[in-house]
Amino acid sequence: MWCIRELVAASPSRLCESQTLPTLKTLHVSQDTVDAAKDSADLRALMRTALQTSSDVEILGVLQIGREEMPEAIKVLQRVLERVGVGEAAAATTTMTEVKEDEEAAADEVREHADTG
Repeated sequence: MWCIRELVAASPSRLCESQTLPTLKTLHVSQDTVDAAKDSADLRALMRTALQTSSDVEILGVLQIGREEMPEAIKVLQRVLERVGVGEAAAATTTMTEVKEDEEAAADEVREHADTG
C-alpha cells in the first residue's frame, strides 16, 4: 500500500523523533478515511445489487440474512432510517475521486515531513 512505501521511504534517520508520531497519526487518520469511503462504496454496491434482484428470497441471499436474523435486521434498518438525515446521506456519498484525492494528500504530507527532517 502506498502508505507503507511512503513511510519506509521516510527512513527514521530522515524523520526526527518529534515528527514521527504526528506523521503516523496523520497516516492513520488518512487510512481510516480511505477505508470508510471504500466501505461505504462497497455497501452502496451491495445495496444496488440487492435492489436489482427479482424476489425477496434473492435479496436476503445477497444481503446474507438468514430467516432467524430477519427480526434483528428489520430493527437495525429501522434505527438507521430514523438516524439518517439529508445532511448525513449527502455526506455518505463520498466518491472514489475524493478517496484518491485523500490518498494523494496524505502521501504529500508524509513526503513533506520526510523532506523537512
